[in-house]
Amino acid sequence: MSGSDYYKVREGDIVTQKGASWEGSLGYLAKPGYIVSNKHVLPDVGARVIHRTEPWKNGVEIGTVVKTVKWRNPSFLDIILYILTGRPLQGNKVDASLVRLDSNISVEQAFNLPAAIVEPKVGARMYKRGRSTGETTGTVTADSVDVWVDMGGGQRLLFTDVYRFDCRTLPGDSGGPNYTDEGIVGITFAGPESGEYGFGIKAKNIAEVFGLG
Repeated sequence: MSGSDYYKVREGDIVTQKGASWEGSLGYLAKPGYIVSNKHVLPDVGARVIHRTEPWKNGVEIGTVVKTVKWRNPSFLDIILYILTGRPLQGNKVDASLVRLDSNISVEQAFNLPAAIVEPKVGARMYKRGRSTGETTGTVTADSVDVWVDMGGGQRLLFTDVYRFDCRTLPGDSGGPNYTDEGIVGITFAGPESGEYGFGIKAKNIAEVFGLG
């Protein structure tokens, strides 16, 4: 296939699931021919993934969701035991789906940085790309925290071992790649309404759950 036959995308570009009424961001290339984003952006195995160059414009199909994660919602009993005995609540480490790209898709890295998967380190310079805020730069401010997140539809889930950063983050940035100077630390998945900071799902945990190690 010649270079002119490829359809080019870039990590952090706009994506959605075919037929969906929302948009998010394309993550990093997990291995040749496969890329990740958030489960809450691309929730359904078998769904076609649409790439867009502008918000809400017509797009191009670039691949298919082949794997996603199952979330655990703490039960009432879990919460009672936590209150009475301090037993830790079982949360979710990963909000991610794996996409198999079509054979004519070429992926450009978001940043000219190492593609190795690395742990986030407090104080490290972080580079983020996403649909709503574009390219932003900030700092990793926490390397492992627990956070409750409103996933919509009345579902509120506990996520554990996520990292926090001070890059500006808005709805639509979800799923986009996060890098430090050492490599890929993960993907954006949540943030406050103010947009002053955000949280990321660790690439290490995504690799583990999808068997990408």
